[in-house]
Amino acid sequence: MSFSLDGWTCKLHQSYFDLMFGIFRTLLALAVVFGHLGSVPHIGAYAVFGFYFLSGYLMTYIMHHTYGYSLKGISQFCLNRWLRIFPIYYFSATLSLILVLLLGEEFTRSFHENIGFPQSTDQILRNLFLILTIHTDTRLVPPAWALTVECFYYLCIGFGLSATPLRTLIWFMASVTYTIYLIIGGASPSYRYFPVAAASLPFSAGALLYHFRQLKVYHSVVLAGNNLLVILILTITFNYIFGVYLMQSPRGVCFYINLLLTGFVINNLCERKKVFSIDKNLDSIIGDLSYPIYLLHYQCGLVVSYLASGWQLSRGLFLLAAVPIVIASGFLMARFFERPIEKIRNKIKR
Repeated sequence: MSFSLDGWTCKLHQSYFDLMFGIFRTLLALAVVFGHLGSVPHIGAYAVFGFYFLSGYLMTYIMHHTYGYSLKGISQFCLNRWLRIFPIYYFSATLSLILVLLLGEEFTRSFHENIGFPQSTDQILRNLFLILTIHTDTRLVPPAWALTVECFYYLCIGFGLSATPLRTLIWFMASVTYTIYLIIGGASPSYRYFPVAAASLPFSAGALLYHFRQLKVYHSVVLAGNNLLVILILTITFNYIFGVYLMQSPRGVCFYINLLLTGFVINNLCERKKVFSIDKNLDSIIGDLSYPIYLLHYQCGLVVSYLASGWQLSRGLFLLAAVPIVIASGFLMARFFERPIEKIRNKIKR
């Protein structure tokens, strides 16, 4: 089966649901948890840019393979993205408010300075409509600033920013140029990570990978195998350790090498029906935990902190106590809250 889009013919050699990204997404979410609750330095930033890269690839993929660029397709895409992002976000924000009421704002802000009651109309509206930055004083879901970035690029991709290879290549080259400008200009690591514009590089790289995979020469140069995947994972790990602990440069060259390595991992996973002995159904179940884990880990950590307030836990023990609760909460959220919404989203896709 094939279809033509702006003169390019794309072969539908696999469905969106065949892609083996579930475990990868959940590992990225757990890396964020380790960074936030375990104080593992800078691992969260590496993981978030990995999420952005994957989102750039997947959103471009489903626009081509599921929705298309008609007015109806774009509308369905936007509605589906809203259903994916906002209901569970509102649930997580409500849970934060309940915890503030039960534990007291003084305690919740001592755990994380941004968890508390919104202090102004502006803060209420920003949390309600998910228009957040890292500088928003009150964020009921602290890592939700990255969702604002995601939503911005969802809209850009939905309205055709990555619709054609040429357009995507121009976007990618502009992103590279902007990143080089920031580095040469001495922009701070935070300025090269948190703002919406800084995320253009990983999103455009992910979109470009999609178009690269459609080239006729692609399948003659790509390799995939369990040994290659293990090598890639070990290389990413070494690259992170080398950049953060040895070079003492968390947003230096290794940070951008991480994007290239992430691209190789995503490309490798695209070629698979299984990761080792795990089939796509189990991979999907594990992947469903990623978004709830990302949204709920601070709330879970807050509860653990309150229950263990007299125990003087080290960071390692605190993380060890919190991670099972984070995973269990993610499972319950995915099973009883996300799954009914997923049925609605699947109807929209069809």
